[in-house]
Order: sequence, then C-alpha cells, then structure tokens
Amino acid sequence: MTKRRVQRGSRLRRQSATKKRLMELGVSEEFAHKLATDRNMTDIKGLSSDEIAAVLGVSQLVITPDTGMMHIAAALHKRIISLWGNTIPEFGMTPYYGSKNVPHWIAQVKNLPCRPCSKLGHESCPKSHFNCMNLMDGNEIVKQANLLLQSKHV
Repeated sequence: MTKRRVQRGSRLRRQSATKKRLMELGVSEEFAHKLATDRNMTDIKGLSSDEIAAVLGVSQLVITPDTGMMHIAAALHKRIISLWGNTIPEFGMTPYYGSKNVPHWIAQVKNLPCRPCSKLGHESCPKSHFNCMNLMDGNEIVKQANLLLQSKHV
C-alpha cells in the first residue's frame, strides 16, 4: 500500500467521523457531507495548546463550546459561533472583544427548564438527556456560519 493511499484512507475516515458527529448535532446529511469534506475546515482534536492557538490565528471563523478556546479566539478577534449547553451567556462569560466590533453568534437551546444546570458545566448531563446540546439546530449553525463569513470584520 502506498503512502498516498494510506493518507487518503486516513482522510476519508476522518471525514466520515466528522460527518457522523455533525449529523448527531442535527446538521442535515447534505451539509454534514459538505462540511466534512471541506479542506478549509480543521479538526483540532489532539493538537497542543500552541498548535491550537496557531490554527485559531489563521482561522476566519471558530465554532466552539463556551470554553477557553472561545476566549482565545476572542482575544485573537476571530468571528465565533459559541455553543452554549449547560451554562448560559447571562453568566457573563461570552466572547470578549474589548473595543473591537467583531461579528459573532451564540448558539443555544432557549427555554429548557433544566438550563442552566451548572456555572462551569458537567462531565455528563444530570438529567441524562443532554437536550441543551442535542436539540441545537445544526442547520441554523451552518446558516449563521455562512452569514458570519460574509460579514465585514472590523
């Protein structure tokens, strides 16, 4: 087996796993396939902090949970879609851009009676359904990503 075949096989496996994860988030199969095969997307799983910062530095858009990565992306003045599950933006930990006006969007499932269930998040859902993430509209996230990429970045 040639090195090129091994690399192609590895890339296809990553694309299949990414497509599956996107579909689990509710993204339609068509959009999930398009995103998973898009060479402009980078999966940072397994990268070091320095490598993640380098990837964020050249990114046009960052889609991230409300984690430290969101704050690094904000410090770099990147467009962000932040995914809010068991915590809520009203706790005050949204992307902070200082005086810069950077387009961003907050994705969350509003009006869930169990939300927020934590200030900093849980390893697993106390109610065992994880609806705060499972009910997010993946197609709306894709739509907002496209809008953010078209918006002017000040």
